[in-house]
Amino acid sequence: MANLNRRDQGRYRCQVNNVAGGPAASQEAQLTVNYGIKIFLNPQPKSRIEGGSVTFTCEVEGKPPPEVTWLKDGNLFTIEAIRMKVTQPTVHHRTPVSLTINELIRTDEGSYNCRVNNFLDERTSTPAFLAVYYSPVIFQNPLNLTKREGDSMVMSCGVDGNPVPEVTWKKDVVTLVHGDRINITKPSSVGRVYSTLTISNLVVGDKGTYKCMVNNTLNAVVSIPGSLTIISLDLWFVNPETNFTVTAGQNVTLVCEVWGVSPDITWYRDGKSMEAT
Repeated sequence: MANLNRRDQGRYRCQVNNVAGGPAASQEAQLTVNYGIKIFLNPQPKSRIEGGSVTFTCEVEGKPPPEVTWLKDGNLFTIEAIRMKVTQPTVHHRTPVSLTINELIRTDEGSYNCRVNNFLDERTSTPAFLAVYYSPVIFQNPLNLTKREGDSMVMSCGVDGNPVPEVTWKKDVVTLVHGDRINITKPSSVGRVYSTLTISNLVVGDKGTYKCMVNNTLNAVVSIPGSLTIISLDLWFVNPETNFTVTAGQNVTLVCEVWGVSPDITWYRDGKSMEAT
């Protein structure tokens, strides 16, 4: 028998007879035909919410019954007994095998495929991607800033979430949009990323509180606000109290409140400048 295939498998015996008698039959001999691996069904892409469960399935055949291992991102996947379960084929014909992961965490996200082998052959399925979705969080709030009029300011909001969160910025109760002086960058990838708010050529009216609002399909969160204080380039002051009456020998303190950038203050008495003594 040449070029054996699996249909040749079976029990064989010979039967003999001649003119003197018969027939006489030999004992049966079992012919087992081993064959390599075939993968009929590859695992399919999945998306799940953190804390849920997922099952990947391959359908395989091979004789002797193959051994199945699982890969994650191209590397041998370590099975955690508490959260995970795998099944192995116990027959040689087409049969499903599976990997189940419970209590999903975000680091479970990645590409999974099954590797199937017996002593004749080894095959690997095409990979299937698992997306693990989770609610957005803010890991860095905007900081309080003090800037001079005419300067630029940058506030950052550190966010994480899957699907990629949408970020909007508000000043007090007003939603900010791109403009001549305002630039907003938004996250474009999953993981710990930043959204920044940049305002150039600051004016006194930019003073206020700023916050970022973050949302995806699972939830929405709002940052702790950061305040922006603007130091005006103009000088503003409050006159000291108009009149004082004191007794000779007493001390007196006059107060002049001033706002501005590095003001130069000079006191005058009866129209003449005074120097400290």
